[in-house]
Amino acid sequence: VLDTVGVLGFAQARRVLTNLIHNAIKWSPEGDAITLSAQPDGDEVIVQVLDKGQGVPDDKVDRIFERFYQVDASRTGNEGTGLGLAICKHIITAHGGRIWTEGNSQGGGGRFMFTLLNASAQDSPSDGDTVTVGSEMTDKLNPFTSL
Repeated sequence: VLDTVGVLGFAQARRVLTNLIHNAIKWSPEGDAITLSAQPDGDEVIVQVLDKGQGVPDDKVDRIFERFYQVDASRTGNEGTGLGLAICKHIITAHGGRIWTEGNSQGGGGRFMFTLLNASAQDSPSDGDTVTVGSEMTDKLNPFTSL
């Protein structure tokens, strides 16, 4: 998936995917599969992380990416701070992408998707792993400066 993510630095892509996969593991029944996919869609790439856990209730979809928000803090066992999805949103939107989840009525389990600009649809670095940004953009990428 990291090879097809698009215009995003390798470290940021890894952080977003690590956060989403960690959540999928945390909320899925033990031994169930987690599905990752990346599909080009014009000038974007759509990345999906799907699990077979309880998913996000429809009435929580709008808040799930807020800082410190947890759907059910009592189930986390004091694991996590509610920042992981907020950090994912900050990284993705700083790179011109979108991130969202679909509620339980759209299908079972957790369903998290994000888009990024498709590196093959525009000028991109030759190695495909890094993007050089100026200090103004670097400040935007620091998830703790403007969350």
